[in-house]
Amino acid sequence: MKKNMELIFKTIDGVSLWKINRMLKKLSKSKLMILEQMKDEKIVIHLPSKPEREVTSLEMKRELLSEVVQLDGFESFNVSVLENCRPVYKEQITKYGLYRWIELPLPNQIQYEYNFAEMKESIINNYEVRPIM
Repeated sequence: MKKNMELIFKTIDGVSLWKINRMLKKLSKSKLMILEQMKDEKIVIHLPSKPEREVTSLEMKRELLSEVVQLDGFESFNVSVLENCRPVYKEQITKYGLYRWIELPLPNQIQYEYNFAEMKESIINNYEVRPIM
């Protein structure tokens, strides 16, 4: 409990670790959410933008990524996708400041395709009609 309380208030360069942890836990619980968030075989977690137009130092990037890897939400996410993915910190300078995000590459995702017509037909064929007595 004490660890969770510390996590709520811990920020690195304006990024709340609690929010990242919460997002990773949501992703680990829902395959549908993973598919919604996935783009080009990556999951993107958006971080708050910085108004300054200067890039983040290498030391700050390393610290942020090492803290993200140690989160329990990240561990449960890795288990749920059956991958050992490594987060990648990205940023882009815009005219409004610095836009930042974390990418989680998932190259070998299994795609499931469901044919609901066949499933419905199978259910109807296995259904028995019994007279009411």
